[in-house]
Amino acid sequence: MNSIKCPECGLVNFAEAEECKRCHLKFHPSEPAIETLSDADQPLFEAGVSDSTNPEPLVPDPQEAASPAPLPEYFDAEPETLNAPMVLFAVYLFLSTVVLVYQMKGYVDPRDKLYISNFEPLFYLLWLIHILGVFGSILLIILLLRRSHSFLRWVRVYLIGSFAYFGIQLTTGLTWRSTLLEKLQNNKDVEPLLDAMYWTSILSVIGFLVAFIWFRYFTTSNRVKNTFIN
Repeated sequence: MNSIKCPECGLVNFAEAEECKRCHLKFHPSEPAIETLSDADQPLFEAGVSDSTNPEPLVPDPQEAASPAPLPEYFDAEPETLNAPMVLFAVYLFLSTVVLVYQMKGYVDPRDKLYISNFEPLFYLLWLIHILGVFGSILLIILLLRRSHSFLRWVRVYLIGSFAYFGIQLTTGLTWRSTLLEKLQNNKDVEPLLDAMYWTSILSVIGFLVAFIWFRYFTTSNRVKNTFIN
């Protein structure tokens, strides 16, 4: 509580008093002798106890709020090893490369028994498609063995391209075979070509189904996601 001590007689008066009650000394308004309570008279508070009516707000660390703690399973994550289906897919890519290279020769060699000069522009287009297939297969084998994360993206492109290739090969093969059967009946010279078109159509159906199985495996398997993380 504030008070005024008289400089003349030493009497302690209230802070609102304009003169001393003992000697009636007028207090100067601009220089009041204000006496504050000493440290000993101050109320004591227990150390470490805060005012419960006015708690101090907790300010979160902005770095902790911006970067949440990672889940335990991602600490020091190591890629899984290649399992049996992945090794089998590598063998499938290798065999596809061999078949594509073998077929490329028949598209540009006039001496081949399946070569038809009237379809030469189409054969050259198929030859270019086979080149892309060969390079795509080799690229996927490299990415597969390295367990690269980009394999998951390129294998989808490769398999979707396989869907289109087998679908076109199936429809065109059946169409050409039926057309040749109508125009060239009982012609022994075209029998090898007709047989090749028949088996090509069958293999196209099998290839389409196999590509669909691989597509489902590489897009839904959790083991695949944990393997190709580099």
